[in-house]
Order: sequence, then C-alpha cells, then structure tokens
Amino acid sequence: MITPKDYHRSFFSQCILCHGPTDPAEGICNACQGDLPWIHARCPCCALPQLHNRLCRQCLRKPPTFDRVEALFDYLFPIDQLIAQTKYHNRPVYMAALAQLMVKSLTKEPKPDLLIPVPLHRQRLRERGYNQAEILADLLGEHLQIPVARDLLTKSRATSAQMSLDRDTRQKNLRNVFDCKPLPTGSVALVDDVMTTGTTVREICKALRKAGATRISVWVLVRTAKDH
Repeated sequence: MITPKDYHRSFFSQCILCHGPTDPAEGICNACQGDLPWIHARCPCCALPQLHNRLCRQCLRKPPTFDRVEALFDYLFPIDQLIAQTKYHNRPVYMAALAQLMVKSLTKEPKPDLLIPVPLHRQRLRERGYNQAEILADLLGEHLQIPVARDLLTKSRATSAQMSLDRDTRQKNLRNVFDCKPLPTGSVALVDDVMTTGTTVREICKALRKAGATRISVWVLVRTAKDH
C-alpha cells in the first residue's frame, strides 16, 4: 500500500509548475503559489466563489445538509490542469503538493474527529487504480493527526459521470447510491478534490446524517459552479 510519505518522496527539488527550485516537501514554489486561483470571496457556508462574503442564494433558499465547506481554489488554470492530470493521467503525486497547501489553510479550523473520503464505485476504482479523494484524506490525516475512515462510506452503484449531466439528471443519477455504516463519532469531515454543483456532497451528507453524524464539514481543494 502506498503511504502519504511515499508521495512526498516522489517530489524532486523542482516546482511542479515552473520547474524552478523549491522545497521538496512543498512541490509548488512560493512564486507559483501566489499565482494560483485562490478563492478570496465566498459563501460562508458552501464556499461558492462570488463577489462578496455573504450567503449565496442557494444556501439562503435551502439550508444545506452539511455545516460548512472549506475550499482553496476556483477551477481555473493551473489548478484545473493539476486536477485533470491527477484523475485521468495517473499523476496522484500532485495531490501531495496540493494537500500541503490545504494543511496550511486548515490549521485554524476546528478539527473533526474523523476524515471520510468520497468513495469511488469499485468499477471506477479498478479503472483508475486509486481514489484521489482517499489520497488527499490520507495526506491531510497524517499532517493534522486525524484518523481516516476508508471503509465506512461506500458507493453501491456505478453511475454516469456527473460532468456529462444537467442539474436535474445529476440528482437522479446519485439518488440512494451512497451507504454509510454507523459512525463512531458525530464530528466528521468529508474530503474530496472538487465540489461543483454540490449534488454528490448533498447525497453523501444524507447518508452520513442517517449514520449518526451531528456535524459535517466538507474539505475540498476546488469549489466552483463550472462544469469540468
């Protein structure tokens, strides 16, 4: 099994973006970090990027099933390329560099008792060879000293790719496909790489609530309203 430390050892002393010198434990140099599409103004609940820091229309209209979303980036260059390389071109090592940035942003946040990665269906897992959300959760868990549960939440049915569907079809596509065993604690953080419309997160949070979750944080690298 590949451990979080194995991903760090995969870095050389070059930035993965500009190939200039950087700390091997970082992966992205300070100059490139400054150019990343950080989210500066967002909905304080779902972290949707917007021009102000007030609740977005969707959260005002219907309170979400989670308590709060923590996100770093909008889905823009070069983050969109790093995510695509990670998921579709067998470069999970990029998760280590992005996880380092996420750790820094989460140090002041209340710690959950447990991290739960968004699961892949076993068919998709066989095709890809790894779950990028699980890699991210493992890296965050190691740095923040929070246990990771990989076997409590499962996806019971293979579904069509969400990016290919409209909003209504996305909801039907994921209805009742996530199952969760009883949770050992009520405070959990759901971990994933990207949150777009929030359909996946909402469906999972329903299962987590049924399993005993009393507080659900959602930790994602990217939060965007754009399809990808």
